[in-house]
Amino acid sequence: DNAWEPGGDRKHGAALRIDLSQAQLDREWAEMVEIAGKPNAFLDSVHVLAMAQALRRPIVILASPMQRDPFGVPLTPIFFRGIYLPFDCPPEGCCRQPLVLCFQDS
Repeated sequence: DNAWEPGGDRKHGAALRIDLSQAQLDREWAEMVEIAGKPNAFLDSVHVLAMAQALRRPIVILASPMQRDPFGVPLTPIFFRGIYLPFDCPPEGCCRQPLVLCFQDS
């Protein structure tokens, strides 16, 4: 996966461009808020980003690219692995040690 390398995203070009209406964004936001209020619900990357903002601390999610069943059969890609930074907070007000979380197949 060379998406992080300089120029690594050029091969995708316009294929990665997504245009969403304000109504679609509002529906998705309402869904994320609803999920966050449910006990034992599986959270999404937006929830991790919100936690990084609230904690004023970087969060690193380590996970394999694909979730697998107990027999090793691929089930679904894991999209929320990565680095989440508290961009809305001034750097001097943030903790400099990241919170590192590991996700294992459930």
